[in-house]
Formats: sequence, structure tokens, C-alpha cells
Amino acid sequence: MVINSFRLDKKFDAKKNSELLIKFTNKFLSTQHMTTNLKIISDKINIPNNILQRECKHYLQYNFDNKTGKYNSSFLYLNAIKDFFRFIFFFIWIIFFSKKNNTEKVYDLIVDDLDHENSIKTFKELDKYFSQVLLITTLKKFDKKNNFLFVDKYKNLNFKIGFKFCYDYFLYIPLKILYLSLKSQNNLFGINLHIFRIYFKYSSIFKNNKSKYLLQERYYRSSSLKNYLFKYYGGKNTFITQRVLGIYSSFGMFVNCDYFLSLGKKTADIICNQDSEIKKITPIGSLSIYQNYFNLPNNSDEIPSYDLLDLESRMANFNDVYDTFWNDWYIKFSWLAKLSAHNPNLNIAIKIRPEHKTAMENINIKNALKNSNVKIIDGSEYGFKFNTYQYAFKAKSLCTWISTLGCEMIGHGKKCFFINPSLKNTSYKDFSILDKFTIDNYVSFEKNIINEINNFDNKFKDYEKEDYCLKSNNVFQELSNKIKVS
Repeated sequence: MVINSFRLDKKFDAKKNSELLIKFTNKFLSTQHMTTNLKIISDKINIPNNILQRECKHYLQYNFDNKTGKYNSSFLYLNAIKDFFRFIFFFIWIIFFSKKNNTEKVYDLIVDDLDHENSIKTFKELDKYFSQVLLITTLKKFDKKNNFLFVDKYKNLNFKIGFKFCYDYFLYIPLKILYLSLKSQNNLFGINLHIFRIYFKYSSIFKNNKSKYLLQERYYRSSSLKNYLFKYYGGKNTFITQRVLGIYSSFGMFVNCDYFLSLGKKTADIICNQDSEIKKITPIGSLSIYQNYFNLPNNSDEIPSYDLLDLESRMANFNDVYDTFWNDWYIKFSWLAKLSAHNPNLNIAIKIRPEHKTAMENINIKNALKNSNVKIIDGSEYGFKFNTYQYAFKAKSLCTWISTLGCEMIGHGKKCFFINPSLKNTSYKDFSILDKFTIDNYVSFEKNIINEINNFDNKFKDYEKEDYCLKSNNVFQELSNKIKVS
């Protein structure tokens, strides 16, 4: 079975393609060559085969290109010769920069995978609820700071080096992988290197830093092997918070943790439907709303109350899960322009992130909005003093294409309509909680938006808000409680 021969037909809906991708992944990992490969690794590092298999699933999904519907070229077996030397170099690197460390520290909580200052700022809130929190980061500015662990490109790893280690990792294992790669016509070095990077990194970290609880923000970067190693060195439970909604045939596949801390009671449904291994779904609300709204001074009087605010998402190839995805997205902009033309007195704006400003230069978007009164705002009009949540809470009506912020706002009492022309966008197929907020034609769009604007002050109660997002003004208290009682 040659992995680069596999290709999804993007004429199928995203949910069907998700099922096909999961089926192929499981079939590929059960082939003789992969079974042999994983047994060799399992025997050498003493990790159960099922843990290694699940870790491979993460790697395969991460290297699948939704735009083309196939795996990237790194799996081409001719790349195995080059990657043989890359494999050897990795072990030279970690040996050269290795560091013996017999110090053991104990924490109430370890938070991993922090590579943005905003994430660090968010999880520093947990200092109020736990006496000792270790934050693991790749940001050098936090090196040597108290209760931070700076991880620098696999440097300072703590492991035993001897003749057997050198024989295994410079001769026996790479030659076995090379042989299996050429025999199977799949470059298997990437998968193996991924496993060893996680194994040596987290064995070193958890050997010296102990805790009962491990927390991570991004579920699409979960790791079965990391979670296994955490428990091997004395950990009890692993937790992942939900920052964004899962999408079929994209991120949200093969998630692994004990407790998935979801936005709302039903916001993890797609994730659970994509071969994830989660012990319990526990809704807590949104960390983002807390940090960007409830935890800020209420000084948004300067922001205009837009009649309609369109909440834009970060759009990239991982969103491209069916054949007309981009064209359907562009239709949304034509609806905004048409609404503005029919109702010239309305103040309509599209809210984007500052870093996504260039995306609005797309010729299809520019043509759709040409000669309309629709504004594109990124926050620069107020010197980036206000964020999207502050704009959204002030707006009279909201719409979006696929933004998670839509669910967050619905959970906090503000309707947000998901625009889905002719119901062709299958990213959230059969995600039932969105049904009553999904609009599939322009006539319905205009009717609903005008009605929402005219009834701006009326609170609506015809739905369960907690299905979408729990009230998040005390989300860190809720988060810490769930961890402590697990």
C-alpha cells in the first residue's frame, strides 16, 4: 500500500471523506511493513504498540493536505535516502546537546505546548488556583524564569548514552527503517523520527518534572505518546481545552486525552466522531472570551454598534475540505454587499484579524464587495485597542462562515448566523446545534439579519445556550475545579 497513491475525491462531503481518511489510516497502519516497523520501535523503547499506532495517526493526519486531498511528498520512498541521514543527524544533535539532570521537581499542574505569548498570558491565570504551575514553552524570553521550562530544539535532553544506544540508533534502527521504506515504497523515516522526537523530549521532561495533571490548549496537537509518558512517570490525568470547533476531514481527528474541556455541552461532537480517544467530555466555557472580554475593563464605548458584524476566520488550506469550499466562501461576501445595497443605511463591517489583512486582497472578495458600503476592519482604526470579542458584543447582529466565535457568542446570548449557501459547506455536517442558526439562501439571510437588528434589545430563549458555550466569566475557576476533582 503506497501512501502517496491515496487521494480523496473532494466531490464527496467532508464527513464522508473524514470516514474514508480514517479507514485508510487504520488500514495503512495494519500493513505488514508498518506492523514490523512499530514492533521494532516498541521493543526498543518499551512503549505499547497501540500507543505507537495512535501516535502515527496524529502524524499522518498532520501531513495530509486538504487542498489536494492527498498526503504530502515527504512520504515518497525516494526521500528515504535523504531522511536516513536526517535521522542520524537528529541523534548526533541530541547527544551533542544532552545534559545530565538528576533534579526532580514536583508541581500541582504542568501546562504544555505554549508557543505564543497570548497562550502564556492565558494560562498564567492558573497561578491563582494552583500553588505550583510549570509552563512549558518554546519562547526563549521565558528561559530561566521561575516556573517556566524553555524547550530549545531538543537540546538539554536527559538520557543514558552507551554502546547499545549508539548501535541501535546509528545502525540497527535506521537500516531497518531504510529497508522497510524501500520494500513498502513509502518513506517511513518521518513517522519514526516523529515518535523518537516525542519519546526523548518528553521522557526527559517528565523524568525531572512531576505532576498529577497535564494540561494542553490545542487539541489538534495532542499526542498519545506524550500522554503515555506523562503517566509512566507518575502522572494521573491529561486535559485538553477546546479553543476551536472541530472540522470534518481536518483538525479534530485522532484526539487523545483523559478529559476534553469543551466550550459547551455539544461542541465536541465532531471531534468524538473522528476516531478520537477521550475518556470524558467536560464543558467549561471559553478561555478566550474570559481573557479578551470578561478579564478586561469595560471601556468599549468608543466602538460603534455595527448593525451587522461578519466574524471572519483564519482561512487556510486545512479548511479546504470539499471541492467548492472557496467559491462558497466568496458568496458570503456578495450577500453582505447585496444586503448593504438593499439597506444603504445599515452599518455593516467584516471583522478580521490584523495578521489576515492580506487575505482580503483576494480578487474574488474585492469584486464581491466592489462599490458597496461594507467596511473591512482589523482593529487598527482604534490603534488595536479593542479585540474581536469587544466588537462582537457591541454589534446588533452577527454572522460568520465557520468561526468558533459564533458558538461562543450564541452561548453568551447573542445570535450568530452561520452562512452556508445551498448547504454546500459540509465542514460541520450533521452538527445539529448549528441547524437553527444556519442560513442557506440570501432571502432568509436578509430577513433574519433585519429582524435581529430591529429586535436588538430582545433576549431570545428558544435554545440551550450551554450546548454552544458555557458562561465564561469564571472559566478558570471552573477549569481548576474540574482538574482537582478528576
